[in-house]
Amino acid sequence: MYYTTNPQFTASRREIGKSGDRLCIKLVNGPPNSAKGPSKIVVSSVSRRTDGYYIDATGQKLSLGSIYSELSDGKLLWQRLETDVDESGPMGECLTTKTEYVKNDKPGG
Repeated sequence: MYYTTNPQFTASRREIGKSGDRLCIKLVNGPPNSAKGPSKIVVSSVSRRTDGYYIDATGQKLSLGSIYSELSDGKLLWQRLETDVDESGPMGECLTTKTEYVKNDKPGG
């Protein structure tokens, strides 16, 4: 599922992929206008704990709203924009790995 704070500016978003019981999240943090600078991208596994789901890369707890239409990472509330997520590349690696997975893509390469 693909979440964004504002559908007009998708440079900052959250994407959640699922394969069986495995959850992974792609965190894209960037300026609303790509001309103002590159986005920082992190792909991380999500771990289930007794009190909820946590992003392994940041330790933040995820909260999903009713019918998964909203997601909160403790800082912002994200609205669901689309249901399809590209599950290739690092997201695909994360979904097929059985252990904790964290991959950071540095801005500019």
